[in-house]
Formats: sequence, C-alpha cells, structure tokens
Amino acid sequence: MYCRKCGQEISDRQSFCPYCGADQRKETTSFTTMIDIKERKNNKVKKTRKYVLSYVALSGFIFSFLAVFFDAFVFINLIPFAVFGALFGLISLVLSIIGIKETKHNIKNGSHFAYSGFVLSILALIVLIVVVLITIFYR
Repeated sequence: MYCRKCGQEISDRQSFCPYCGADQRKETTSFTTMIDIKERKNNKVKKTRKYVLSYVALSGFIFSFLAVFFDAFVFINLIPFAVFGALFGLISLVLSIIGIKETKHNIKNGSHFAYSGFVLSILALIVLIVVVLITIFYR
C-alpha cells in the first residue's frame, strides 16, 4: 500500500507512515461510507475520494414525507392519525439534524436530503399543531 499523504510505499499493517507520520487508518463514520480510490502514475499517487450517500440524511428525508402524508389525514378529521404525523415528524427532525452534522454540509454525500428533511419535518409539525388546535377549539 502507499501512504495517503506522501505516496511512499509502506506495509499494509502500518497505521502511520514511517516517512511522514500521516494516519493511514480508514476514515469512516458510522452512517456515511467513503471509498478511497488510489492510482499510481509516474511515481505519484493520485487519491480520489468518492462519497457515498448518508443513510441517516436519506432516512430523515423519507420520514418527513411520511409525516406530511399522515398530516393529510388530519385535514379530513381523522385526528388519531395526528399521533403518527407527530411521531414521524419528530423522527424525521432528529434524523435530519444528525444527517446535517454527519454530512458536514457536503452535497456529495447527501446534505441536500438532510436539509430538505429538516425543513419538511418542521413544516409538517407546524401544520399538524395548527390544524389540531383549530380542530379542538372550533368543535
């Protein structure tokens, strides 16, 4: 294997480069996958990092749509579905916040899903609260 920083050939078992001291351990988070692709041309190592989508950010986005879906039932006076709308809205909010922190505002690994899920979950929760309050006070 080759050093990530200086490009010198080192043993596969080494955690740090003996030449420059750079850390050679894998850089992964628990929910985002990063793949290192290395090419060796003319005694230089060209490293390309490919980001794979953050699953937490995508989950927050999907849960926000479920929250909006269950909020629609509240408009036709099926108030028990408000519990599901609130539950999915809160789950979406938490997952989206984790996704925003995890993706570090990088669009390559799904920050757009995290931000969209965050905005949709906030809107879904606001609409749910307003509709439930209107339904309760004007019955």
